[in-house]
Amino acid sequence: MNNEARLRAELESIPFPQGTERHICIPIEEVEAWFFSDPKILKKYGAAGKATASPHSVRRPKETLRALSKWENKKPRYSTNENPRLAAELDLDLCAKRCPAFRAFRTFVAAG
Repeated sequence: MNNEARLRAELESIPFPQGTERHICIPIEEVEAWFFSDPKILKKYGAAGKATASPHSVRRPKETLRALSKWENKKPRYSTNENPRLAAELDLDLCAKRCPAFRAFRTFVAAG
């Protein structure tokens, strides 16, 4: 398992150009976990009740979305190619409320 503090310290030690700002965003799992904050995103895969107040704790969110998207024909409807569309539909306020890494990232972007 990764150690977030150690990873953050390692990334912060990498030099970058002066006069620029950077933000290190470390999702606990994968960024797809952010989709688990929004019930309307999950409803697309028949999993409306699966949204969680702690989406960052969803283990293997990419694989979980694929499994949720398998319907009668057993072929998954979700692929990572859908991420840009899902991200555009994501309730950013709800995601920021429920996901600490996203909240910090959103604050950084808004300040820039």
